[in-house]
Amino acid sequence: MSLAVLLAQHNTVTAVDIVADKVEKINNRIRIRGNNNQIEFGENCIVGPNCSFWMEGNNISITIGQYTTFTRQCHLNAQEDGAKIVIGKDCMFSNQIVVRTSDSHAIYNIESGERVNNSKDVIVEDHVWIAPNTKIMKGACIGTGAIIGSDTTVSKKIPSNVLAVGRPSKVVKENVEWTREKLF
Repeated sequence: MSLAVLLAQHNTVTAVDIVADKVEKINNRIRIRGNNNQIEFGENCIVGPNCSFWMEGNNISITIGQYTTFTRQCHLNAQEDGAKIVIGKDCMFSNQIVVRTSDSHAIYNIESGERVNNSKDVIVEDHVWIAPNTKIMKGACIGTGAIIGSDTTVSKKIPSNVLAVGRPSKVVKENVEWTREKLF
């Protein structure tokens, strides 16, 4: 089923561009609310079953680099006007991963009336491995070659070529690299 057909079946769409060439996808959902939004999949991406991509607001973009893979049940949610999620090339997302640019509800300072939880973009650079049950929250920037361990919450900058784990994330190993080679 094409992305355009999938979109028509599951979403209220006012204006969106979807760019996808040579993308393998299985039972996914794209939800778009707003105008001038774009989701772009690089060539040779693989999107496993029950992954979802939500854009809620205007002028939002989700960009996924070529050869990036999502195992299953990954959820990318770009909310609020101008929000961006950028995933680099050759990233490997395991299962049950959530990526969000917003808290979904506003929080205000009682005295000033100022909003204190504005949305922030999420950037995942090239060749990043994200293990199961990870949360990548607004403002996260994960450097090239990083590994994010299982059950980790990332909401800050993670350097390149490190292993980060925990809630909140903490770098536990430096100067590491990974491959897609299976060990069994």
